[in-house]
Amino acid sequence: MTPSVRQPGNRSAGYSLTPRTLLESLIDPFVKGVGGELVSELVSADGGKPPTQADYFFRTHETIVELKALERPSFGDTYVRKLSDLTVSWFERGLFLAYGTTRIDLRRLSPICQQEWLGVLTQPVQDHVVAAANRQLAATKRLLGVPKAKGILWLASDGNLDLRPHDVWFLLSSILRKTKPDGTKQYSNIDGIIYFHPRVPATVTGVPGPVFFWFGEPRDPESSSVREFIERLRQAWIPYFAASTGMKVVELAGEAPEANVRFAGSVRSLPRVSLEPAKKS
Repeated sequence: MTPSVRQPGNRSAGYSLTPRTLLESLIDPFVKGVGGELVSELVSADGGKPPTQADYFFRTHETIVELKALERPSFGDTYVRKLSDLTVSWFERGLFLAYGTTRIDLRRLSPICQQEWLGVLTQPVQDHVVAAANRQLAATKRLLGVPKAKGILWLASDGNLDLRPHDVWFLLSSILRKTKPDGTKQYSNIDGIIYFHPRVPATVTGVPGPVFFWFGEPRDPESSSVREFIERLRQAWIPYFAASTGMKVVELAGEAPEANVRFAGSVRSLPRVSLEPAKKS
């Protein structure tokens, strides 16, 4: 997986991108400009509550896209408290050796620790992002009468600074590897995922100044149609983003390893936890 990184230069005055409505106001014109349609404009609510539906339909590619925003509250105080308790448990079981206050990196932990950390991380993202998108994509296939359409989860990170981008990507990939007891895929309406960060910039080791990133992959590595769709969207997004925000966008040559991408402005690039064992009463 190769992230596409864009380096912003001059920024037009007054531009900011915060919560979902403004995110949609940025994405909606882009989608229409590249041949997509808003599902809300294709489906009638008949004066009542709109039915469950995804956000966009690309008729030419027979692909449905659901846009989600991963906001900072997704990993709030409860998560930090649970992670601290879990880390103390690792220390007491001899699974993680360190002293005082330290930073931890998901990918550098043992498989046991990774699995237990993912257990803490997974539930809110799985329930509120992945499972919700899967339901919306399935409902939209029925509403539009396109049962064979591909489904894409398009996830925007909005100020979630407690985890590095590659940790979020690792988490999403782990969720989408899950299968049912019969071996079939869970969340089977999601055929590909895009993860990007259109608000607070990030940084890449060795690259001067802030950057914006885009990670995208089909769920099935052999799915050339999904891969092609994601790549076409990425290629169209770069000039659109530059024009709509007034930023100078420079696509970096070569690969920028995902582990080198961090959110700019984050006080803590990795979670910090206390490793003092809990006192026994």
